[in-house]
Amino acid sequence: SAIGRTPVIYFKAKVGYKVLAHSNIKVMINDQSYSEVALGDFEYTLGEPNYDYSQIGATSRVDLDWTNANANILDVLGLSYAQFVARYNLTAVQTTYKVENAATFSPFAPAGISVNTTAISDPTATNAVSVVFNAGVDESTYGVVKVTIPAINNYRDKNIVLLVNYRISHNHNWPAFINQYVAGTDAQGRTIVRVKGKLVGGRFVNQATLSESLSGMSTFNAAAGNHGSFKFAFVDPEDDENTVFDYNDYNEATGAYDIPSAEITDDDYSVQEIKLLAPITSAYRDYVLRMSHELANGNVCTKDYVVRFVNPFSLVTPAVTLNDQATATTSELCKVIVVKDNYNNDVYKYNTSTRTGSVTTYGQNVYGLSTGDFQFTYEIDAPNFESSLTVDANGVITWSNGGTALGSPITASYKVGLTILPNICAIKSTGDVTVRPTL
Repeated sequence: SAIGRTPVIYFKAKVGYKVLAHSNIKVMINDQSYSEVALGDFEYTLGEPNYDYSQIGATSRVDLDWTNANANILDVLGLSYAQFVARYNLTAVQTTYKVENAATFSPFAPAGISVNTTAISDPTATNAVSVVFNAGVDESTYGVVKVTIPAINNYRDKNIVLLVNYRISHNHNWPAFINQYVAGTDAQGRTIVRVKGKLVGGRFVNQATLSESLSGMSTFNAAAGNHGSFKFAFVDPEDDENTVFDYNDYNEATGAYDIPSAEITDDDYSVQEIKLLAPITSAYRDYVLRMSHELANGNVCTKDYVVRFVNPFSLVTPAVTLNDQATATTSELCKVIVVKDNYNNDVYKYNTSTRTGSVTTYGQNVYGLSTGDFQFTYEIDAPNFESSLTVDANGVITWSNGGTALGSPITASYKVGLTILPNICAIKSTGDVTVRPTL
C-alpha cells in the first residue's frame, strides 16, 4: 500500500522545448482528505429553552449527553471518539455569550448562567457539556450561549459549535385587589383603594391595614418562586424618577418625614399600616403607593396603586336671619351648625340640655370622639357693614349699627372652619346671613 509513503516528484515547466523551471516536491500519502479552503464550523443547536423566571430551579439546564453527541455530532462528522480526541483541541474549548442585541459574542458569562465543558474529554461522563441557569439570571432577557470545540486542522475538520438559544421572561404574579375594595382607576390607570379609617385604642384615626385590600395575603409567600422581600412604600408624586422611599420615610437629617402628611408603619407587609399625620383638608387625599417585590437576582418588581383617604365628615351651615331693630340682635351658630359623617348621621350638633354644641352619642360610640376634639373658627363677610355685622370666637353673630334703618335687606355670609382632632380633618363651610329691615 502507498499509504504512509513519501515519494519525491520531479517536475519541469517548459515552453516548447525550453525548460523554464524545475524542482523536486516531497509529498506524503495518507488516508485524510484535506480541503483547499478552511471548512468553517459545524453548528449544532443543543436547545432553545424558554424559562419563566419564577420557575427557574434545579432542572433549568441544557445538557449534551454522550448519546446525543455521538448520534448527532460525531456520527454526522464521520468520527469515532478516538478520532475526535486526536483531531480536536479539547484543551482550547471556548465558551462565549451574546445577550439580546449585542453585536458580538463576549467571553464574559451573564449572571446566572454557567457552562461546564470539562467532560468533553471524558466519554464515561453522563454529559459532555452542560449549560445551567440559576435565579441570578436577569428575569427578562434572551441570548445565545456558544461553545466552540476547535479542530486542530480546519482544512481537514470543521470546528464544532454548540448553540443554546435561551429566553427568560417574567410576568409577575401580584396579589389581586378584592373587587369590593376597588373604587375605580385614576388617569394613569392605577387602581384606587379608599380608606374610611378605623378605631385605634377606642379613637377614630385615618388609618388602614394595607394588605387588607388584596386577596390571598394570609397565605401569600413572599419568598416563593425566586422572590424575597415584599413591602408597601410611598412613591413621591413630585419625584420624576418615582423614587421609592423606605417604609417609614423618616429623614434623620431633617428630623421630618419625606412625605410629612402620612406614614407607613413597620416593614412587614402583613402588618403594614398607612395613616395620616395631618388632617384632610378637602374631599379626599391621594397617595401613590408602590408594591415592591425583590427578586433573587437583586432586581425589584413594582406595581403602583392609589390609596385615597376620604374625608369622613362634612359640615352643614344653614342660613341665619337677624332683624334690624333698635337693640342688637344675635344668632348663635352653635344652634344651627351640624357635623355629619358620610352616612348622613349627626356626629356633632346643638345639645338642648347643655345649651351648646357637643358630640352626639352616635359620634361617641362609633368614632370615639369627644366634644373637645371639635375646634371651630368663625368669620363674617359683610362688605360695607364690617363694623355692624360681626361674629365672635364662640360663633355668635351680632347685628348692631349706629341707628340708621335699613331700607332693604343685607345679604352676607359666614364661614365656619372646623378641625377634628387628632389629624382627622380640617374643613370649611359657608352659610348665608340675612339682616332684614323691620320698618
